[in-house]
Amino acid sequence: MPSTLSQSQRQAWQRRFLQVFLPFLALIALASFLLWRTEREQAWLHQGELLQARLQLLARASHGTLSDAATDLTLLANDPDLQRLLLKPPTQWGEYGEHFVSFLSFKPIYDQMRVLDLEGQERVRVLLNRGDPVVLEPAQLQSQQNSADFQHSRQLTRGQIYLSALDLKPEEAFGPQGLKPTLRLVTPLYDPQGERRGLLVFNLLIHQLEAEFQRLIAADQQLALLDAQGQWLLGGLPEDRFARLLKRGQTLAQRDPALWQAMQTSPQGVLRGPDGLRAFLAVNPADPGAQAERLRLRLPFQADRASGWWLLLSSKTPALPGNAPLRLALLFGLGGGLAALILASGFATLGMHGAARREREALYLDLFEQAPSAILLLDVQHHVSYANPAWYRLSGQQPEQALGESWLCLLGEADREAMLAALQALAQGETPRLICRLQRPDGRQCWVGCQLSRGPEWQSERYHAVLSLVDIDAQKEQERRLASALELVQGVLDGCGDPILVLDPQFRVTLRNPACGQAFGLLYGRAPEPGEALADWLSGHASDYAELQAHFSRAVLGTAAQCRLQLGPARRVFSASFSPLRDGQGACAGAILFARDVTAMAALQASVARNEELFRGVFASSLDAVFVLEAVRDTGHTIVDFKYIEAGGQPLGQSALRREELVGQMLSERPPLCHGQYSPLERYRQVVESGLPMQEELFLDHDQMAPGWYEVRAVSMGWGVAVSCRDISVRKQVELALASTEALQRNILDSAPYAIIAQGQDGLITLFNRAAEQLLGYRADELIGRQSPVILHDSGELVRYAEELGAELGRPLEPDTTLFSLGLQHGALMRDWTYLCKDGRRIPVRLTLSIRRDAAGENIGTMGIAYDISAEKALEAERDRLHAVVEALPDMVRLSNLDEQVIYLNAAGRKLLGVAPDAPLDGLSLRFGYTEWSYKLIRSQAIPQALAGQPWQGETQWQRADGTVIDTLQLVVAPCMAGREPSFTATIVHDLSDLRAMERKMIEDEAMLNSILESVRDAIIVVDEAGVVQVLNPAVSEVYGLGLHQVMGRHFSVLMPPEAGARQAENFQHYIQRGEQREAVIGARVEMPGRRVDGTVFPAEVTTTEVRLGNRRLFTCVLRDISERKAFEARLLQNIEEMQETQAALNAANQQLLGANMELARMAQQDGLTGVANRRAFDQALEQEWQRAARSVQPLALLMIDVDHFKKYNDGYGHQLGDACLKQVASVLRAALSRPADVVARYGGEEFALILPETDADGARQVAARLRALLAEANIAHAFSPTAPRVTVSVGMAVLVPLHGVAADYLVSAADQALYRAKEDGRDRAVLAGAGA
Repeated sequence: MPSTLSQSQRQAWQRRFLQVFLPFLALIALASFLLWRTEREQAWLHQGELLQARLQLLARASHGTLSDAATDLTLLANDPDLQRLLLKPPTQWGEYGEHFVSFLSFKPIYDQMRVLDLEGQERVRVLLNRGDPVVLEPAQLQSQQNSADFQHSRQLTRGQIYLSALDLKPEEAFGPQGLKPTLRLVTPLYDPQGERRGLLVFNLLIHQLEAEFQRLIAADQQLALLDAQGQWLLGGLPEDRFARLLKRGQTLAQRDPALWQAMQTSPQGVLRGPDGLRAFLAVNPADPGAQAERLRLRLPFQADRASGWWLLLSSKTPALPGNAPLRLALLFGLGGGLAALILASGFATLGMHGAARREREALYLDLFEQAPSAILLLDVQHHVSYANPAWYRLSGQQPEQALGESWLCLLGEADREAMLAALQALAQGETPRLICRLQRPDGRQCWVGCQLSRGPEWQSERYHAVLSLVDIDAQKEQERRLASALELVQGVLDGCGDPILVLDPQFRVTLRNPACGQAFGLLYGRAPEPGEALADWLSGHASDYAELQAHFSRAVLGTAAQCRLQLGPARRVFSASFSPLRDGQGACAGAILFARDVTAMAALQASVARNEELFRGVFASSLDAVFVLEAVRDTGHTIVDFKYIEAGGQPLGQSALRREELVGQMLSERPPLCHGQYSPLERYRQVVESGLPMQEELFLDHDQMAPGWYEVRAVSMGWGVAVSCRDISVRKQVELALASTEALQRNILDSAPYAIIAQGQDGLITLFNRAAEQLLGYRADELIGRQSPVILHDSGELVRYAEELGAELGRPLEPDTTLFSLGLQHGALMRDWTYLCKDGRRIPVRLTLSIRRDAAGENIGTMGIAYDISAEKALEAERDRLHAVVEALPDMVRLSNLDEQVIYLNAAGRKLLGVAPDAPLDGLSLRFGYTEWSYKLIRSQAIPQALAGQPWQGETQWQRADGTVIDTLQLVVAPCMAGREPSFTATIVHDLSDLRAMERKMIEDEAMLNSILESVRDAIIVVDEAGVVQVLNPAVSEVYGLGLHQVMGRHFSVLMPPEAGARQAENFQHYIQRGEQREAVIGARVEMPGRRVDGTVFPAEVTTTEVRLGNRRLFTCVLRDISERKAFEARLLQNIEEMQETQAALNAANQQLLGANMELARMAQQDGLTGVANRRAFDQALEQEWQRAARSVQPLALLMIDVDHFKKYNDGYGHQLGDACLKQVASVLRAALSRPADVVARYGGEEFALILPETDADGARQVAARLRALLAEANIAHAFSPTAPRVTVSVGMAVLVPLHGVAADYLVSAADQALYRAKEDGRDRAVLAGAGA
């Protein structure tokens, strides 16, 4: 009692104290007694809830294991390497087995991995043999066509997964009875073109799940796993496990019928027995539930019907000791009495502080009203006693909805459990934080960050806890994208076939991919492990460690590098890339190594480099400048350009032109030569396409080469051309010197064999000699002083030359004779050209242009000398053709001088003698290649006879480069060139090896043919043009009963009845004489009668083939007795006729059944009155469109339509007119829809529904307006409607983008609420959910 009170106040305080204390004391005594009775029940209930929570945890663990397995299956099925392999024949799919081996090495939770083709045949199978993955040989693969798993999996579509029931597989390493429980997961395989090619099968070991279960349960708890039939899969008595499969033991229904009966009535529950509590939970392994949501993976499992499980958890430990409730009740009574004293004494004084408390509470709540984050004040029962405006905006709740415990309904089951656990942690003095997801009433979900803190002490009951919530949707979306990117990176690392190794700044391994473990494990005996130092891993390989450390050190410092490494005892060559690894702030967090084993490639590159050095050495020593160009073709295989791939030769080295400046350049970008009539590209294209070489003389002043005359030759190499360029300036300068003076020119004009044309400064012709007149057909007086040389030039040549010269000078030029003046500024000009004759003919010439100067050296014009090169061109082409023919001959052609030195050897000869194609012939004598006696024969007989003018031919023997001796036929001649004495001999050697082999083959074939004829059971005869039998086999005697001597040499008609034999003999003679067949016998298979020696006639099948041996015609006949086959065919035809009659009856019955089934299907999906879809069809269509819209993230609109005052219509007009009204409304609704995907359905009674895929709110409003307008146009009278004199409808619209985990019923509910609002607002209107009408 406060000591400051007066006497009257003390008495009042005492009365108030007794009024409060005595009732409290009686109440506490009664409560203590009740608490003693209920506390034990609460303890058992709490224990049951804990068991159920543990079962939920176990169910999530099972779903997690299956979801992980399904993820592995899906990722492997979408592996690009596997999809590309599926394009090959199934017999080559075994190449993927090594990939499965690597996969099982890192994930031994799978027993087997298989790939089946569409026929159920195993193509790849990898299994664990005592812990090690093994690829089965093709002979060990089996067909799974008749297995139940294969039959179920054939109907799977892309992305679907079939999950089998739990099955057993005997294995010594598992269980006391050698049982190995497994689950099979199957998914279809598709190639990159989207064609289904086979199935991928995983066998998941259930012992992985069993170990996870044992980890999650307490030591005093017992867990059992049962299938849908009550068969023990895990736990229980050992003899009861797999009782149905092993035909032994008992099921749960037999062991405990009461528990089994309870499990059949509820998917989960708790039973109390004399030995403790038993909690059970039904689990569907094909439904991953919340685990799939966590993985963002929608797994379309197609499970076996018997794949359901039961989890059974038993606990024998009571919740409290036997006396604990009594002690608790006594403690409660004593504590309650003390509390009653305290409460009673304090109750009187509380009123004195009430006003101050209310003032603090108002100020407290006012601060929360202004807070930007959502605030909830919770009482001790976790009910909301206050919510600020920010909570209403965040949650979408109305103020009257927020109070109470409705806020927990906005959380999912897992988030709700986490929130309750956080509240318990708050009661223990912690300040918990967590992240949850709110489900708003409008269907939208948002992530929020939550923080719990204690409420004010002066109002701890009402404001027990303060919950602050902040919208973190953007942050979660960023985390989701980051997780997706990390999963993609991990998939790339695991699927990459090249080693990848990541080190931190201290050179410790932080990450490696499987390829790194496999490559470096083979190289060093073991792979680096995460956390292991580089020095420890390579402790026995100092040089490799030093090299890798140097590269990693530079990468850690921020310098990327690419190099080649030689590592390991085998010195494998790797192409390596070292790059710095940076964190989110850009700081270096380590280094990453990408490596690829290029040992084989390095060896190949070294070989190519050696060949290139040899090739370049030949080029560098060449007296000519040589260019090798590769043809560049377009998609139509047409040559569009050439690319320099090599350039060399001494002239090129002496000039300022460098090989590196040309190699890799395109001919169109940098032409090395200036041609005459055609561009280089066109000339080289002709050389490649025709295969004929090209040779011309040009004046070149290009790319700093020495100006002068050059002889250019181009030779085709099939894939490109080789161009050689030789300096002939000295010869050309001599030619020009002959015309250096005007007087000398005048003297030789008329005798010159080539055309000479001079031009003055005015551009007119000043000189035209006789050779020019003969060449071009003009008279000199027609042109001199009257015409410009333009009349003689082909316009196309001028245009091309103008383009070439303009490109050199860097400006466009006109195609006229001034071009030559510009071209002569750098000296004399020489190029192949085309002149136009007077009669229009075009003559190829080699044109040389020079500047004419007077005695003072002044320019007085130009002079051109034209050589007719028509014959030269023809001669060069003929020479090249003859050379090509000799080179292409399969026989060796060799030319030797009279000193017996070889001066020429064609390609066949080089091959025969083992001489390289580009090897010189110096030192190669006539003796080389002959055997001793053959050389003596050639030297003593063949060469003297050939030099005497008589060719010698005979057989000799030749010794190849490998030492083998062959027979040859040799021809030796000594040609006389231009009537002179022979200076060389020509030898043509033909290899007789093939002929000798053919002779031996003919002998062997003849022996084999005789043995075949004797072993064949069909009769075979060979007849000549007279029909007389020349050859026959022993089977003739067996078939016809005649002796071979009775058939040989006689006409083939003796094997037939007389009438048939005479007719066939006449037909055969007609064919021999005229080449026409009256009956198709020769070259065909026909039936003819045969006659045996006893006169019996039998059907025979005869196949006749004509063979020509030179001028001789022979006919081979194969005769087969088909008596038995004919009898079988007759029986078969009879059976076929009977089957056809039966099939016709079955087809008629099937057609009737099909029609009835189609009608039933239509009736099941159609409303019988209106003809639109019924409620069942509506539910199916809505679910399909909902799932489709969720996948494509597109809006889905639903319109619920109700005919206004339809009951009054029925009552006023009658039910028949009411039915007619509904039919008219349904017809209007069908007319209002314009897309095939839109669905109109009768929802029930006078309600209709429209499903509009990919339709937003504006589209839904347009459809609603259109159907109401059409209904108004229909003007269906309704005199009993208070809304309008015609039939009207109320429309409720709802539009939503479906979210994963939200059912389609939410859209129906929203549309139904909008319809209710439309009716409340007066009917005859359309209202959108979440908006006004």
